[in-house]
Amino acid sequence: MLEWKEFIEALSTSETSDKFVVLMNSIGEKLVISEDSKEYSGHEKFKYYKFLR
Repeated sequence: MLEWKEFIEALSTSETSDKFVVLMNSIGEKLVISEDSKEYSGHEKFKYYKFLR
């Protein structure tokens, strides 16, 4: 299990970074990714990560 500091650091990296990949693997559950469209959220797109058991 990651320490809190490592968890926070991984969230501030890109999806392809080693820290982020380690975080996703350490959670150990199925990942579902969804995104808002620009039309829905204004100028920015948001990505959501949901973990299912």
